Amino acid sequence: MLPAMLSGLLVLFLTLAVVRGVSLFEGRLVEVLLGTRMPRRLRSVPPVEGFWRRLWFTLVFWVRDRRTWLTMVYMLLMLPLGIIYFTVAVTLFATSLGLVTSPSGMVQYWTFAYQGITYHGSFPYWGCRSRLSSACCC
Repeated sequence: MLPAMLSGLLVLFLTLAVVRGVSLFEGRLVEVLLGTRMPRRLRSVPPVEGFWRRLWFTLVFWVRDRRTWLTMVYMLLMLPLGIIYFTVAVTLFATSLGLVTSPSGMVQYWTFAYQGITYHGSFPYWGCRSRLSSACCC
């Protein structure tokens, strides 16, 4: 039971540390982009008695801090927007890549007319789109 509780506390501590770190990064990013100074958070002053007491004090401070939970709510509200941004970016990239490479399959056949005679031909087999089908396009 004790190892499960300790690992749970470790996961909680790391989660809160990541949330607070990301919120600090976003605050600094806003400062740089807007040119205004964001208000700073209060820092906890842990007791100096020992490592474990300082770690426990920091964890309790982060759990009780209102800004930690507001940041978590903000990140959860921003999650659908991030999913939408990612989906739109991947879709646009795949569509543009498909449109850029689509003429390579259409250049497979050529027609050439010279002095009233029409010549038809095709490129080698590597340009064939239906390579796996039974009907060869070459």
